[in-house]
Amino acid sequence: MNPSCCVEVIGLELNPAVPQAAIAHHLFDNWNCNYIEILSQLANDHQVQTPCLKAKLLIGDARTTITLLRQSGFWADAIFLDPFSL
Repeated sequence: MNPSCCVEVIGLELNPAVPQAAIAHHLFDNWNCNYIEILSQLANDHQVQTPCLKAKLLIGDARTTITLLRQSGFWADAIFLDPFSL
C-alpha cells in the first residue's frame, strides 16, 4: 500500500541455530529470492539493513533480551508470538 514505508523488525531467538537451520533446509525456496537473501543475512549476521528495512535478531533468553529492548526505548506497532516455541 505504501511503497515508501520503512519497516523495523526485531526478532528474539534463543538458539541461533534455528534460523540458520530454516535457511539450510531450504524452507523458503519458493519465496522471492530477495527475501531469501535478506533472511539468510539475518540468520547469519543477526542484522540486515536495506533502504526500506532495518532488521535485527537478538539472540538469547527473551526474558533478558526483551528487557534490554525495552531499556533501549524501542516501541512496537505490532508483536507476533510463536506459540510453539519452548
